[in-house]
Amino acid sequence: MKSRPRCALVTLLLVTCVGAGQGRGAAPQGTLSLPKRALVFGPFVREDGVPGPELLRRVPKTLVIGDKQATGRVASVDAFRRLDCAPFCGSAVGNTAWVYLAFSVDTAGPNTLGFGADWWYEAYLDGVLVSETLSRGSEGNEAWPPSIRDFPVTVHMAKGEHVLAIRFLRGSGSAMLAVGGPADLRNPAIRKAPAPPSAKLASVTKAGQRDGPPSGKTWKLVWNEEFDGATLDTDKWHVQPLKKWTWPDTKIESDPANMFLDRKGSLVLQLTQDADGTIRHAGSINSRFEQAYGYFETRVQFSRQPGWWTAVWMAGYPYDCGVDTFVHAQEFDIFEDFYKPKKTNDVSHCYHCSVKLARLPGDQGNAKGVGEGRILDSKALGRTSSGRRVVMEDYAGWHTVGFQWTPLEHVFYVDGQETLRQTYRDVPVTNVPQKIWISSCLRTPKAEQKRPFYGRLEEATFPDRLVVDYVRVYEHDTGGRTPPQVTVALAQPGPFKEGVPVSFKVTATSADTKVDSLMLFSMGRIRAEKAVSAARAEMTFTVSSLFPMVTNTIVAMARDETGLVGLSAPVRVELITGREYTGTAWQGKAQQIPGRILGGCYDEGGNGVAFRSDETGPSDARLTHRKDELGDTPEAVGVGGSRAQWITYEVDVAETGDYEAELFMNRCDHYTKGVEAKTARREPVHLNLGRSGSAGSALLTWQLPTSWDSGYGWRRPTKSLGTQRVRLPAGRHKLVLVCDEVTVPGTFFCMLDVRAVAKSR
Repeated sequence: MKSRPRCALVTLLLVTCVGAGQGRGAAPQGTLSLPKRALVFGPFVREDGVPGPELLRRVPKTLVIGDKQATGRVASVDAFRRLDCAPFCGSAVGNTAWVYLAFSVDTAGPNTLGFGADWWYEAYLDGVLVSETLSRGSEGNEAWPPSIRDFPVTVHMAKGEHVLAIRFLRGSGSAMLAVGGPADLRNPAIRKAPAPPSAKLASVTKAGQRDGPPSGKTWKLVWNEEFDGATLDTDKWHVQPLKKWTWPDTKIESDPANMFLDRKGSLVLQLTQDADGTIRHAGSINSRFEQAYGYFETRVQFSRQPGWWTAVWMAGYPYDCGVDTFVHAQEFDIFEDFYKPKKTNDVSHCYHCSVKLARLPGDQGNAKGVGEGRILDSKALGRTSSGRRVVMEDYAGWHTVGFQWTPLEHVFYVDGQETLRQTYRDVPVTNVPQKIWISSCLRTPKAEQKRPFYGRLEEATFPDRLVVDYVRVYEHDTGGRTPPQVTVALAQPGPFKEGVPVSFKVTATSADTKVDSLMLFSMGRIRAEKAVSAARAEMTFTVSSLFPMVTNTIVAMARDETGLVGLSAPVRVELITGREYTGTAWQGKAQQIPGRILGGCYDEGGNGVAFRSDETGPSDARLTHRKDELGDTPEAVGVGGSRAQWITYEVDVAETGDYEAELFMNRCDHYTKGVEAKTARREPVHLNLGRSGSAGSALLTWQLPTSWDSGYGWRRPTKSLGTQRVRLPAGRHKLVLVCDEVTVPGTFFCMLDVRAVAKSR
């Protein structure tokens, strides 16, 4: 890249920055009004650099940079002082356009200019650099969508004519540049500028079509499925049980024959109709292989007909998408081919994170844009569903869809062209390995849904199919270079009270180059970061933004100068509220021992009092039992994962003595069909004798294998985990069921049957 022009001395008497990098809340100065029309030159690329000094001090007809040149074209800003530079710079991230505005100043003095860009800019006033975000690297504009309030700068301007030349480098979300003067910065309407249409829409071209991993890195193929042969390789794939699908006034049957290899090297999932009108559908498969990070690619022919849609996506198995992204696998929709019927040649990408924290009304296509942006400032846990529609020139034929997953970024591609980029500043990040799913997506429309987003099955023409040529997974081949080695430790031992700052000592060492950034995350959400430049870097982060009422999983990351990112081992931190293990007896009556303690009849008091959980409300909106708490039914309460980690029960023990305690639980076999015996884990469930405000001491432990289930049924039937003998003291106590090590979703504590042991004569 060419160096910037050294012309500052020439214009120093005319232009003096008096507030570069000023606070965003400072009052704008001056009365300058910038023109609404600009002259824009492009396309250029980042490596072209900057034009000569003379071309930065005047508005040229033709802009010459090295051996490239472009003729200026007039463009206008919108009502929010934003200019769409896409027609001038193209679609690739980093592509460049130059925007020139000529204006005059009537009275010498300070004037505040405001800038924002998706994703970088450099602004030159009369040849002098006055504001830029290029040096911020991947942080770029930080805020999105861009606004003139993102980066204000106050500049002293002489009376007379001036030229503002802005070098704009586009990001993945859009090609929007925002530029305004003090009058615009005072306009409250501009503060509320909506996201540009390109935020939810990207486009790709036939001319740019390509297969394979993105350039700029060396890649190594680590897993692939080419779908050669006559039958699906079940050593690679787990076939999901076919589920029941209903549609009003239509006979529908599941049919395993509708998923097959076509003997031409492709997998087919199809929807068919018999002569009598019966609709037959296929199911889904998920890979036994799983991986965190890399590049994941598939080549497909999309489904087209309404009433269903298809997808290639990534998630854990059993599906969970829980709250803590450093514990639970999330959901990456590499593509889904709704909307239907196809009026536009489009598919969708989406990242769904912590979906258990919110149920979204309407269709999942409209979920894009939920909970994204400014993660650093988030004070509470929430759901994220962040994605984009992609429009192609031609929907038919083969298309390649890819997904690059790194510790700090998610990048989606269609036909080799970048279509969506998400960073750790936009969305929570995850490091949990995930499986690849290929699915028929089948929904029953609600009675009030006349036009569901996936269309009406009655309007479909049969057969319809998804055809998958291959699935390939790559790793970044670093050529022997290693990411920084990172550790994180509490600066002082806990426990920590809610609202009190907590300090973490982060250390990172790079064997190959310098560390340039240290970051601290909780539950996948960025909490603090600092730029550094050293082979060994140390930093103490003191944060007051850990999340209350949950166990915070803390991970530190370090990025080196080449972009490699290292992760620390996790540290688990809980914030003590002072309300734990308190609460009052269910409906004012303590449970009786001997007797049966029902799962849903736990102490009253709410989240963090009667139980510790990442979520509230029943797991099914139709249930009314304790609908504002965690409870599902009186007989069962969801445990583990993002649901109850411990539950307290006020009990009256009739007399001191020996008792037999039998634990009954429920887990639908749906959640264990993909769990192999050789990979099953034993997860403990503890019973403690507590007291108000304390978890107390351990009494008993049952082992709950991850492969264990109670048969078909949700919350029922129950199944015993066994009977153990325990000695209990007489009187009023709290029993605490501790289930924080249970990870399999769909697990319910149903009943503890406590029986007195007959006394020997």
